[in-house]
Amino acid sequence: MPTQMSDDQLKQLMKQLSSVIGLNLTDDRIERDLVAYKSQLAAIDRIKTVALPVEAEPFRHAGGSRRLAPR
Repeated sequence: MPTQMSDDQLKQLMKQLSSVIGLNLTDDRIERDLVAYKSQLAAIDRIKTVALPVEAEPFRHAGGSRRLAPR
């Protein structure tokens, strides 16, 4: 992770994020999920290090459906 956070800081962040989306996770649940959360953050950081040409970047449509138009 580019900015190293302590386990206590990550747990606090997890608690805040879960509260924002309406999940009031217990401290026990956050403790159990900490390793997975740290792995997810590390994977995101690894993905960001891959240099992709513009053509390979994910397409982000400004609204609407991602379905293809009928042929």
